Amino acid sequence: MHLIVLPAEDLTQTAAPIHHLRERIGRLTLLTGNDRAEQRRARRYADALGRFAESRGLTWRVDVETLEEGSREGVDRLAANHGGDASVAFLSVGAPWATLLLARAFGETTPFYTFDAFDNRLVTIRGGQSRFEEAERMDLAAYCGLLGYEILERKERTRVLAEASLLEALFKEQGPFQKVRRQLIHHGHASSTSHTHILETLEKLGIVKHGKLVEGMKNRLQGDLFEEYVYHICQRQGYDDIALGCRILFNPEENDPHRHVANEFDILFIDDNRIGTVECKYVHRLDGENFLYKYDAVIDYFGRTARALIVNITQRERKKEQRGPNFTLSMLRRSQLGNVRIYHDTLFNYAKFTAHLRAIDEEI
Repeated sequence: MHLIVLPAEDLTQTAAPIHHLRERIGRLTLLTGNDRAEQRRARRYADALGRFAESRGLTWRVDVETLEEGSREGVDRLAANHGGDASVAFLSVGAPWATLLLARAFGETTPFYTFDAFDNRLVTIRGGQSRFEEAERMDLAAYCGLLGYEILERKERTRVLAEASLLEALFKEQGPFQKVRRQLIHHGHASSTSHTHILETLEKLGIVKHGKLVEGMKNRLQGDLFEEYVYHICQRQGYDDIALGCRILFNPEENDPHRHVANEFDILFIDDNRIGTVECKYVHRLDGENFLYKYDAVIDYFGRTARALIVNITQRERKKEQRGPNFTLSMLRRSQLGNVRIYHDTLFNYAKFTAHLRAIDEEI
């Protein structure tokens, strides 16, 4: 198959159908407009697709052609160049004008694929008939590879799953745990004798020994334990793939390491070919507005169907009518207009968290 991909504003939405059709593709052509930025983006995507094909043993030939927006002459030129090729098929994601013109120029025998990224549904239109199918589900490695991103690191999850019952025991008693945790972080030992069961659990986790904080375990106590606990809850949801501490390089083709764009995600998952991420902040003070803007910009790399949940446990009691210092009411409202949702509380609540996790799917 010679798959010709029509210009798409959000290239991430073409990854799933290309992955689904990967074994049938022999040649892959990306159409792009005259805009220089758009052409650079198309060439970068073509390079990424070429590297993905090579890594998977696929013999794709990938190239880029220009198609001026709304240009009938451009469509006629494309038909003249490829109209005699019986293997030609088109993939259209958000380019209706080109789809209509090309359908007329190439005729009813040429297959056209469209893709609904929110439903993960691939539609094949040919000879006046439509066929619907679910796109094959990708894991994180395939998704990132198609877009030219490189997964630099993801934490081993075997230990986290093995310690799940210990994590649950800690966070079932968050008040006592927070008290012991603060003492260990600030003083290196816990003076309280009323919460020995918390210390016993922490000792089983290798964080405490004889009531004292084990050297090198401060970071795990400060934030890693909470990330691991939330990951344990998320992996129960049955996502297609999920990673803990996933660090991604978004421009591996850049030779200058000083210009690399990389980011670590506490929890990254993919389900129905849509990326989701959960950021865990077990801290009292957080510049919520600055953090929200930065995080909103980062997930733009994953396209319009990406969704994110920020979980911030402030560890201090506050009046019920207050939203706390980290996220104002206006910030909470603004985040829900985009793809980022915020769960901000003093104590982690399992039911509230899973409700927010479901909501990030429903609101987009």
